[in-house]
Amino acid sequence: MAARTDSEVSEHMAARLRERATGLIDIIERAPISTGRWILVLASIIALRHFLEQVSGQLTTFHFLSYFVHYPLAYIAPLLALSVVLAAMARERIERVTKLMLFAWLLTLLPPLVDLLLTGAGQQPELIGYLIPKDHTLAEAFINLLNPFYHGFQGTTAGIRIEAAAGCVLAAVYVQIKTGKPARALLTAVLVYPTMFIFFTLPSITLAVTRLFGSQLENVYQLFFARANVYRAFAGVTPFALSDLSNSLIDLILIVPLSGLWYRMYSPQGFRDTVRSIDLVTTLCHVAATAVGIVLAARLLMGSRGFVSVAHAFDVIALLGLMAAAFFTAQAATAMRLLLNGTAALPETTA
Repeated sequence: MAARTDSEVSEHMAARLRERATGLIDIIERAPISTGRWILVLASIIALRHFLEQVSGQLTTFHFLSYFVHYPLAYIAPLLALSVVLAAMARERIERVTKLMLFAWLLTLLPPLVDLLLTGAGQQPELIGYLIPKDHTLAEAFINLLNPFYHGFQGTTAGIRIEAAAGCVLAAVYVQIKTGKPARALLTAVLVYPTMFIFFTLPSITLAVTRLFGSQLENVYQLFFARANVYRAFAGVTPFALSDLSNSLIDLILIVPLSGLWYRMYSPQGFRDTVRSIDLVTTLCHVAATAVGIVLAARLLMGSRGFVSVAHAFDVIALLGLMAAAFFTAQAATAMRLLLNGTAALPETTA
């Protein structure tokens, strides 16, 4: 009898806890936050995270590109990706999940705070950064991301491991609350883990992709920490590291398709209308002309043996950027033509 009573009490407490969590989530998802205020709060979280990261790593230099270029893009991309995963698994409206993710993004403040506590307890300060394997593979890093005894990569501190574990657990709890299906909640954690891992290891993944195109670079440092000279007018400028700029380009490349997927979930009809508005002939002409120009330039100017053979790893990003520019230029040309045609017809319609 006592065991049954204890079971009933536990079930009642669990039901009350779930009811309160559901109510809190609903309040946050319904909160009247404008797009501008959402962006402002996110920017504040990003700036505070970067500041705490510098403090925990004992860095004293203010990096303009990190604060205002790289970090915003590096956080928007995973936020969009995780919003898409959670919305799909919880079968919830994407805009509600994205609003909730703004508050969940406060979790990103946890890693530097944990690292600060550990440093205060006598441990050596560690610098938070991208997960870069030292002498091991990405597969080993994937398996051991949450293993506190594995030190085969750098950039992943104790705080980062705690953040990753908490993210998986909270995602599973959210889907469990929304759907009441433990199997679906478990699958969500399984999907969130590789999603986070991709963004933790973007430089290493980028290096692996560039090697498929013929790049001979052997490690991430050769790719992202090269130094460049910038010359203006009559003055030479001190060489600077390319890491922030190059990482920002990769983040931007990811944000474009993620934004399209987000909009597809937000407004399926609007997405279909957008796709139907694409002038296929104009787009193909622009993209094909750009591709021909790339091949000619590669063969005649650079002596390349083929379209996918590159002289430098960042040629891969340049080629992708050129093709993307051709596509979006075609859309801009179509929009301008429609706008001008509409303007030309306006006086007749008014009359």
